[in-house]
Amino acid sequence: MRILHLGDSHVAAPGLPGAVAQSISAARGVTARSAGPALLVLRGKDGRLARLGGQRWAGEDLSYTSLGLNGAQASVLVGADDSLETGLLRERPDVLVLAFGTNEAGSRDFDPAVYEHGLNTLYARIARALPDAGVLVCGPPDRSGGRVLAEVVEAQRRAAGRAGFVFLDLRAEMGGRRSILSWQASGLARPDLVHFSAAGYSELALFVARALSSEARRAGGPVLSVARATPPRTPSTHVTPARSAGNDANDVRVFRDASGRIVFSNAGRPAAAPLLARQP
Repeated sequence: MRILHLGDSHVAAPGLPGAVAQSISAARGVTARSAGPALLVLRGKDGRLARLGGQRWAGEDLSYTSLGLNGAQASVLVGADDSLETGLLRERPDVLVLAFGTNEAGSRDFDPAVYEHGLNTLYARIARALPDAGVLVCGPPDRSGGRVLAEVVEAQRRAAGRAGFVFLDLRAEMGGRRSILSWQASGLARPDLVHFSAAGYSELALFVARALSSEARRAGGPVLSVARATPPRTPSTHVTPARSAGNDANDVRVFRDASGRIVFSNAGRPAAAPLLARQP
């Protein structure tokens, strides 16, 4: 299984991707080891280059690659020429994770209509380039100073729905508006109230990759699950995410069916009736 994770500074730094790689490999009962640095160079339609850097992890049948750029917005992908498709085809992911929005939320000239239109165009390009891949759009986590964060989240949610992608609301998973304050008080977020400590990124990783099931098989076994967790509302020394009982409609599970497709489904729905599925 090949997973490609693209995003901003949360993905560019090693904390979140490293924790995701560890969570995925542990769930599958394998050991994911660093396989060296990774780089994706995108050329904008204006000729400017954007370099998304990161790391590769590999273990048995698992490959996880993270590529991020400090300060990046989704526009770095929206504005790319066919170097985007070339890069995606080179990586050939089974699951693509997109994680932008933190920097858009702090923008002073944010236009929700223009932003959503750009996402619609981007997601259509991705669907054409990777017709058999599953795509998970991770909304931005809560932050301070994100005056338009709610608008960013809703634009991403709507665009993902139109494209048939799954949307994960990280802000809601953290506890919603102003949850960054309790996370910082618990030592999980940094003083800037935008970025996270190593422990905080480990907790966020559990939302993105709760457990890659070690029971995954070719015909419909669960491959990736993302379960709702509940951080404390009052300061504590550690946040222990609540285990899902398997019937939360907000849970997202990813299955590989007998034909090899990646299928996204609610945990509360049977695998035979997927919530979202990318058709071949």
